[in-house]
Amino acid sequence: MSLSKYAGTLVLNASQVTGVTGGDGATRRKDSNGTTRRRRLGLFTAILADTEDGPVSDTPSPQPPGWYHADGDPPGTQRYWNGTAWVGDPRDMGASPVGGGSLYGGAVLAESGTRIVARIIDILIGGFITVVIIRAIVGSGNDDYLSLDTDWSFTIASVLMGFAWEAGFVHFMGGTPGKMIMGIRIARMEDGVTPPGPEVAAKRSANRLLGIVPGLGHPIALIIGIVSLVFLFQDERRTVMDRFGGTVVIKKP
Repeated sequence: MSLSKYAGTLVLNASQVTGVTGGDGATRRKDSNGTTRRRRLGLFTAILADTEDGPVSDTPSPQPPGWYHADGDPPGTQRYWNGTAWVGDPRDMGASPVGGGSLYGGAVLAESGTRIVARIIDILIGGFITVVIIRAIVGSGNDDYLSLDTDWSFTIASVLMGFAWEAGFVHFMGGTPGKMIMGIRIARMEDGVTPPGPEVAAKRSANRLLGIVPGLGHPIALIIGIVSLVFLFQDERRTVMDRFGGTVVIKKP
C-alpha cells in the first residue's frame, strides 16, 4: 500500500470513530474533537504526500542557455545566460539572434557568398606561401624534402604551420586574411565577442590537423567541407567548424 493510500485510510478510520451520534451536546463535542483530529490527520497526510511525490517547490526550473533580458539591464537589451550565470555585457539584440541576420549588438551575419570568396582567397594565399617555402627548399639544395608522399616530416610541418596560421589569425585578428579582406570576422556564438580567444580559435581550426591522419584525414576533411557548404546556406550560416568551435561569422562592425 502506498503512503498516500495509507494516510487516506487513517483519515477514514478517524472519521468513523468520531462520527458517533448521540445528544446534541455529545454530537457537538464529538464533531469538535473529530474536526481537530481530522485537521491533524490532514496535515499528516500532506507530509506523507510530500514524502511520496516530492515536495512542492515554487522555485522555477533552471533556464536553458540562451539570450534573455536580465533584471537591472536597460530596456530592449538581452544578456547571454549560460545555464548558471550571466555572461558578458547586455546587448541590443535587434530583431533576431539568427535567421533575420541581426544579432549581438547590431552585428549582421556574413553572407554565404562572401564567406566562400574569403575561403578561396585563403586557399590562394596558402598556396602561394607553400610555393615560396618549396622554392626556398629547392634553393637550399635539400630536394629530398619535396618527396611529400614519403617524407612525413614535411607533411607534419606543413599541417602544423597551416593550423598555427589559421588559429593565430582567428585568435589575434578575429579572422583569416581572406575574411579580413572581405570585411567579415569570427565571433563567439555566446556573446558576439571578436576576436574569440585562443581556445575557440584552436577548436575552430582543428580540422586543419586532419592532414596528419594517414588514410582517413583527407576524406574526413572533404566530408566536413561538403557538409559545411550545406550548413552555410541555412539560416544560421554556421559551418561544421563554427558549430564545433561555438562561433558565428559576422560582418565587420
